[in-house]
Order: sequence, then structure tokens, then C-alpha cells
Amino acid sequence: MKKIYVLFIILIAIFTFSSSSGSVNTILSEFPQKFSNEEHPKNSIQNTPVQYLNISGINIAYREFGTGDPLLMNQGIDATMDDWNDTFISILASKYRVYIYDYRGMGYSTDNDSKHSIKLYAEDVADFISTLNHKNMSIYGVSMGSCVAQELVINHPEKVKKMILDSSTYSIRIPETKELLGYLYSVISDPTLSEGNKNQAYANLLWNGTFKNLSTIKNDVLVIVGSKDTVTPPILSKKLFELIPNSTMVIINGTNHGGSSKNPEEYAKTTLHFLES
Repeated sequence: MKKIYVLFIILIAIFTFSSSSGSVNTILSEFPQKFSNEEHPKNSIQNTPVQYLNISGINIAYREFGTGDPLLMNQGIDATMDDWNDTFISILASKYRVYIYDYRGMGYSTDNDSKHSIKLYAEDVADFISTLNHKNMSIYGVSMGSCVAQELVINHPEKVKKMILDSSTYSIRIPETKELLGYLYSVISDPTLSEGNKNQAYANLLWNGTFKNLSTIKNDVLVIVGSKDTVTPPILSKKLFELIPNSTMVIINGTNHGGSSKNPEEYAKTTLHFLES
């Protein structure tokens, strides 16, 4: 049964949402209303050594934390692995072997003359998983990283164990992403921004989206979004939830776009609950 949850910082409200197929998805009370207060070792991203993988002639920079099943983190546009929240990564690393990395041409990673695209970033992820000799990984993608995750699971479903789509959309060219579209054009026109930033903006603008393929996804998927997200509004996550068969949706009340930096404990522990269920 598909599930939607609205997670408040203190409590959970229960309501129903009717999907386009006519079925009713209910927030169920078994979702953990009280998170554990156990202490987690605090990892410092900045103080963790950077490692490199050679993939298709470029060096992809990454860091790893913890032990256990692998969990790969896809960042959002303009962000590098240095921008992940220490608390968020530390809680995830208490249960999983967490990999964070820089996209090609960003942060510590190098680039070549390949034309940037969301699908190319997904191919880099597939090669990353294989080069590290993993059969598959669970994937967490935020914002642009969630689009990369969708392309990965559609084209390489065998590489994905479970998937988390945070602050996501299935297309850039829809009315609900007007704010995001405006931001992408502003990046391209800003002379102070790097080539890496502009390449990512172009990659997003050229993306054809995944709407037609979402129903083919068979993997377990968590769709998570902040109730105050205006960049990728919750209505987009609800549509993803409707179209992806084995999906669960969580709305974090009072949180904006990419909320793991503002509410790292709620996002991390929600993710752990999903991965361990």
C-alpha cells in the first residue's frame, strides 16, 4: 500500500490524499512519531580526506563515511560535497557506508569536453558504483541530484537498491518550476559564475524529464519535500508519488527547498526509517 506522511517537528498529522488512479493513500500512524535520541559520532566533512576515481578519463572526487550497505548522495545544482550538512551525513553514516562526491567539473572533480547533461551525470554515477565494485547502492538525490537519480534508476535499475528523491521534479518545463527556470537562466547570464555552474544550468535546461517513464520504476522510492518549498513545490512530489508504483511520500512541515541542511535530524532519521523498512 502506498503511503503519504506529513512529518511535523513535534507531531504527525494524519490525512488522506486521492491519487489520479482513484485510490486513497493514507498517512499511517506507524511512521515513527518519536525519533531516537541516541548520540551519533560527529563526522567532519571538511576534515575527511578526498579520494579520487578515474571514470571515463576524468577524476571524480569523493569522500566516504561509516560502514554497512552503501548509500550514495547526489548533490543539487551549484553545490559540492563540501556543502552537505555534517549532522545529516553523520546520522546516515551511523548505519550506512555513505559516499558523497563532486559532479564532473565541480569542486575537486575534473572534466573533459563531453557535453553536460542529466543523463551524463547519471552515467557517471553508474560508473562510480561499478568502479567501487558494488553491485548496487541506495541513492539519495536532492534537487538536481534527484533528477540524476531518476535517470539512473530508469536506465540502470540494477544499480539502485532504494532511492530517495528530495525536493524533486520530473520536468523543468512545467508551470510549477517557474522559479527554478528563472534561476537557471540567471546562472547562465551571470559572468561571475564558473564554467561548472553554467554547465550544470545548461544540463538542467536541456533535460527532457522523466514523466513518461516514472511508472516503469520498480524500485522502492521515498519522495520527501518541505511544505514551504517554492522551487520544487510539494505538488510535484505528489505527482511523483502517484506515478512511481512502490513509493512513499513524506512532507516535512515548515521546511523549504533542500531541507536537510536546516532540519538534518528529521531528514536523516526519516531516510534511515525508509532504508531499514
